[in-house]
Formats: sequence, C-alpha cells, structure tokens
Amino acid sequence: EYMKKFETFDHSVSIITVEKQGKKYAMTCAWATQVGYEHLVCLIGSQSLTGKNIQKGDVIGISVLTKKQAELANRVGETHSNEVDKFKDTFNYEGVNCYHNARRVLKCLVEDVLHLKDIEEDNLVFAKIIDEKELNNDEILHMSDM
Repeated sequence: EYMKKFETFDHSVSIITVEKQGKKYAMTCAWATQVGYEHLVCLIGSQSLTGKNIQKGDVIGISVLTKKQAELANRVGETHSNEVDKFKDTFNYEGVNCYHNARRVLKCLVEDVLHLKDIEEDNLVFAKIIDEKELNNDEILHMSDM
C-alpha cells in the first residue's frame, strides 16, 4: 500500500558516497533524478549521516544500481557509515568511491545544498556531473523493486 503512492514516478536506486577528512560515507538514495544534460538533484533525508556531511563544493560518487544489487541497496541503506564498513564492494572511480557491478557510475560536484519549504530538514543536493561511465547493461533497480 505504501509503495503504491510512489508508482507514478518510479525512481532508480543509487548509492551516494563522499569522503570527508579521511572518513568515508555511503547511503542509498531513491530520490535522485537528472534535471539537465549536466545536472542532477538528490533528496537526502535528515536522518542520513552521509547527507549531513555533503556540502557545497564536495565531490561525490553515485552508483546507479542494478536489480541484482537490491541486497546491497538494503545493506547500505539500513546502516550508518560510522557503524559498519560500507566500502568493501567499491572501487576508486576518478577519485570517488563507486560500487562494482553498478549499471552506471558518476563523479559529481555538489554545486548547492538547498533547504526548501516543507523539506527544510532534508537536503536537496544539486550537483554537476563531472564524469560518468556505463559499466554494464543489466536492468536498473527501481524503488518499486525493493
């Protein structure tokens, strides 16, 4: 019943990573979309330790997951980066951490972090795509698949 509310816009599921002062952070994000040829937005909940650490000027990694990676999406999304190592399945892609076997990986520059009416506590991350690479042709994992 709960998921039916979100079937109109069935978003892909991605993992966002950032490294700050030697600490690595990762989170699962199902509220990301491209808003231009070079830009995307991600809505990150206020409970996310990763989201709290993403700031304007940061370079982040985004791994668009495949249906085969649903377990990975749940494992990364249900824990906090200060509690478990979320990076055992990653590789360094152009200076950011991305996940092996993802459908697509992106390196992005955070151009702004916005707080809008009705989502003041959450972070709306506006980022520019610096580099991207398609890793395979597997089916993309969508929120409705979870």
